[in-house]
Amino acid sequence: LAYRQKAYGRAELFDRPLINLWADSARVVMRFGLTLSHLGRQEEAVFYLERAANLDSTSAVAWNNLGLIYRKVRRYSEAVDCYRHAVMIDSEYVDAWYNLGTGLIRLDSIEPKAIVDSLDFLGGGEAAYRVALRLEPKNARALHGMGVLRKTQRRYDDAVGFLEQAIKSDPKFVHAYYTVGLVYGQQGRYAYAIAAHQRALLIDKSFSQARYALGVTHVMRREWTQAHAHYDTLAQNESPLAPKLRKLLQ
Repeated sequence: LAYRQKAYGRAELFDRPLINLWADSARVVMRFGLTLSHLGRQEEAVFYLERAANLDSTSAVAWNNLGLIYRKVRRYSEAVDCYRHAVMIDSEYVDAWYNLGTGLIRLDSIEPKAIVDSLDFLGGGEAAYRVALRLEPKNARALHGMGVLRKTQRRYDDAVGFLEQAIKSDPKFVHAYYTVGLVYGQQGRYAYAIAAHQRALLIDKSFSQARYALGVTHVMRREWTQAHAHYDTLAQNESPLAPKLRKLLQ
């Protein structure tokens, strides 16, 4: 119950004795590892999630969760291998296909040879996203992933199409508004960009990247008063993005 309520400190106190009682339970060990991850203790979390996957090597969920923790500690190649295990066990596991797509794209940007050596049969991150969307056509995260991919490819009209679909699927998907705002900015559609970033901030007023992007867009439009207002907010919140916006205002 504590874990479901996101009271992770209490969840750790409750679950720690269970680890000794049910040391061979992959489910108990996995939940404890996830609790530690939420508490920011990633290296400890790796230990327990590796243990969970070893206890039940046929659990797609265990492999997917292990991949997520590997990603948090920047072990990207191992994360991709875990997602691959997950989808080989359960070929209809949408979240694992999405994570695989994201992992492949990240890995390709830092270690492209790994894709060719061991994962080329998947056709890269886009292919994984497309499997997720075939299984769940309105999956907002996979639609967003495709939008981000098209943005990096500078296929901006296609990016907007995917991102607008993501927003339609999940109207509170803050990162979709932020990303489509960036794309609108690349297209020179600054009024649309401002509206998208403003919507992101309505959902999460602490989203500093959206506030910075909004400030930059106002600079592009020479709307200095609005840009300064966003700089002031970033500075008050001690955001590392504040100095970057300040330079644009000088």
